[in-house]
Parts: sequence; C-alpha cells; structure tokens
Amino acid sequence: MAYPRTIPALVWVLLLWTPALLILLASAIGQDNLIHDAVELAFRPFCHQSPERSLLLFGNTLVVCARCTGFYGGLGVFGIVAALAYKLGLKKRVPRRAFILVLPLAIDGTANLLGIWATGALFRSMTGILAAAPLAAALLGNRYETVRE
Repeated sequence: MAYPRTIPALVWVLLLWTPALLILLASAIGQDNLIHDAVELAFRPFCHQSPERSLLLFGNTLVVCARCTGFYGGLGVFGIVAALAYKLGLKKRVPRRAFILVLPLAIDGTANLLGIWATGALFRSMTGILAAAPLAAALLGNRYETVRE
C-alpha cells in the first residue's frame, strides 16, 4: 500500500488551531452546558484548570489556565508562521537549540509549584507561547519527511 509522502501544511495548521478554538468555543457559550463540560473534561489531563490562574473571556473563565491558553494559542499562531516560512522555503528543519524556548515554562512552572515565586497571568501566558513556537515549527517541518512503507 502506498502512503502519502507528506501531510499538507493546511491540515497541520488546522490541527494546531483546534485546541485554541475549542477553548474559545467553550468560553463563548458559557458554563453549565454539554459542550463546555466536554471541552473542560478533554483538557483536564493536561491542565490543572485552576480558575484563579485562568483568564476571563466573554465574562467566563477559560477551561484551561493562562499558561495553557498561551501554549495552545501559540501553537495555532506559530503553526501559521511556520507554514508560511516553509512555503517560502525559509527553513525546513527546526534546530534542536530552539527547544530552549521551553525552559521559561519549565522554570516558571516549577518555581510556582514549589512556592519560590508566583507569576501573573500575562507572564504565564508568555511562557506558554514561547514553548509552543518550536513545537509548531517542528510539526510543520515534519511534513517534509518521507513516510516509510
């Protein structure tokens, strides 16, 4: 059986935007309904979902914390940026050192957990956005890899 050689960039971009769009949908429709509860349940394994660490949108608390909101939004935004960059031929591989952008998230998250410091929602969101950049670029870069039979 012949396998497709690549996954189209548009498919990757849509996949990377899906979590952010689900989070926005759950907030837009409000709490106490089936869709909101399903989205909240879907993200529960990945986020502590503490309301005091979550952002407000449309007067509702988002179903994930500020850091995860930044991460999922960053995946979508950097997915588009990476797709455009690869389409223009600017880069086909993500350097391993780019994953150093995950360090601010790891350091801040650990320090908050241990009570060394407490950062606000904006800083938490920014660490999530930074961590998403290399992952989105790496996922889009993989579309240039050949799938082996």
